[in-house]
Amino acid sequence: MRVGKLNDPAAMGKTAQWIAQFHVATQRLLCHDDLHFLRRYDKDYYLGWIRRTVDFAGPRYRKSSWLRDLHAHAEDFLSPLLNSTPAVIHGEYYQHNILFHRGHICPIDWESAAVGEGLIDLACLTDGWESKIADVCKATYVRTRWPQGVPADFERVLKAARLYMTVRWLGDDPDFTRSADARRYWTQFQDLVTELGRI
Repeated sequence: MRVGKLNDPAAMGKTAQWIAQFHVATQRLLCHDDLHFLRRYDKDYYLGWIRRTVDFAGPRYRKSSWLRDLHAHAEDFLSPLLNSTPAVIHGEYYQHNILFHRGHICPIDWESAAVGEGLIDLACLTDGWESKIADVCKATYVRTRWPQGVPADFERVLKAARLYMTVRWLGDDPDFTRSADARRYWTQFQDLVTELGRI
């Protein structure tokens, strides 16, 4: 069963533990040439999604001061994603891409796998969940990946990861970007730009 259908904090916590363990393990593998086929999320990759989102935005958003501010300082907003040790990431570690069977986690649909900031997967996993489940996932991920304690910049990097995932969808298809279905993403986008601007 897809884990999201369970609506179970314990099951979601296990998915967070699984991906944190995966990130720890794959960080050690990145020195090997065997992984050269994976896309690497670099500055140009992240900025490309910002540019596409701005290009696809309708007139209402193009006039927004917060969007102009983001476009002018996009590198600053996304820099936390480039300043930490990368790992192999799933890339779309959403609840509908994770199967749960008898306590076992089985992520599927790995076509977006890449080398990048691991918190992108945590941002995907907690997207749309109520705080009770999202908090369980965050706490479990942190405890598993960093048993010695959470990094000082954890929240800033996680917000930058959420910002990237938001523009990843807003910059994917101009028809979607300008549709009513995209409003949730635009609201989240504006909130994240405001929050990151304060940090």
